[in-house]
Order: sequence, then C-alpha cells, then structure tokens
Amino acid sequence: MTETETLPAAKVADVVCSQGEGQESARICCEALRAKVPEEVRSRFVPTSHLRRIYGIRLTKPGINKAKLPLGSDLLLAQLAVYDGENVRMTVVDYDSGFCCVMLDETASRLIASLVGKDRLIILPDDFDNPPAARKKI
Repeated sequence: MTETETLPAAKVADVVCSQGEGQESARICCEALRAKVPEEVRSRFVPTSHLRRIYGIRLTKPGINKAKLPLGSDLLLAQLAVYDGENVRMTVVDYDSGFCCVMLDETASRLIASLVGKDRLIILPDDFDNPPAARKKI
C-alpha cells in the first residue's frame, strides 16, 4: 500500500454523497467533491490509531471552544472508535473559504467520517501532534 494515491473525485463523491446522509459535513464535502469532477483528488493513508490519539487530545482539551471546532468533529471520535481498519484514507479538498476532510476506509468504498473547517491545520493531523521524540527531523 502506498502512502499517497490519487482517486477520481467522482468516485470519492459517490461514496460521500451516498453514505453521509444526515451529516451536514458530508453534504458540504459531497458538494465540494462534485465541484472537483472530473479531477482527481489526493488521498493519504493515516494509521487509525494515530487519528484516534490525535483527535482524542484535540477534541477533549479542557477549555476548548467547541464553536471553533470543524463541523463534524462532534461525531469524529465515535466514528473512529467503531472503525476497525488499520488505516484511514484521508482526502482534503478546498471549498469556498474552507476545507473538507473526508475519511474513507482503505478501499475507498466506505465513509468513516467527514469534517469541514476554515483552518486546514485544525483538520489535519500533523507532525507536531507527535511527542518530540517521534517527530521527523527536518
């Protein structure tokens, strides 16, 4: 399995649009992906355990302003908890003045979660979420 791949935006849109019923974040991501058709979108494999740890810290910090969290973050920890795959296929696309993050299973056939926010850095896990000893040296 490669770390980063490209997928047809239409394929990702089909999964998100058909499986995200009742989730406002999925509806917005569906629209953003449909706007990218016929382009391809990049997806990256991220270990599920990493996402659970990162978002478990970010979304439960004492004093966090929940109003500033990405749309869909209220469901994210529960969605990641029931997913049993080793990796999540994460895709981020621009929309209007923000970003949509779609998390699919490894085969890109099942929607795990979606987030919508204005700040890409809040949505994506990054190296600074790792303990200092685990960070990549630049």
